[in-house]
Amino acid sequence: MSKQSKAFIQTIKVNGQEVDKTSLVSCAYIECLDLSTPSIIAEFKDDRGDLRDDAKLSKGAVIELEFGDIDGRGNAMFYEAFEVSAAPIKNNVIKAEGFSKAVTQLKEPASKPKYFADKPLIFILESLCESTGWWSTAPCPALVHII
Repeated sequence: MSKQSKAFIQTIKVNGQEVDKTSLVSCAYIECLDLSTPSIIAEFKDDRGDLRDDAKLSKGAVIELEFGDIDGRGNAMFYEAFEVSAAPIKNNVIKAEGFSKAVTQLKEPASKPKYFADKPLIFILESLCESTGWWSTAPCPALVHII
């Protein structure tokens, strides 16, 4: 009897360029209990140097992953973009480590102060999350319910 399995990662893009899934050796998707940020540790086989040279997979690159559909029903998919913080290469394998792009942007220090005196919570969240694109595309149902 053969054991069937489905790929958890459906598509991979590095800096907007789609990457062949067969180049992915392993991937760990990590969500911390403190919800600080989702992160990944992914290893890519790069024998010819295509990922390093053409796709520019190095520190600062953006890896976009589409996850899900592990049961084959087509309805369990989600998307996450990660900003690479380190990408050392050893034996033609790139070990890319990254954090959620949206959360990384939220943690960047503000260039100028923002004042929210007497403003509703929804206005504050929209203002703080506008650079990430998160609020406009996929608001958290729990936050919307609280508001």
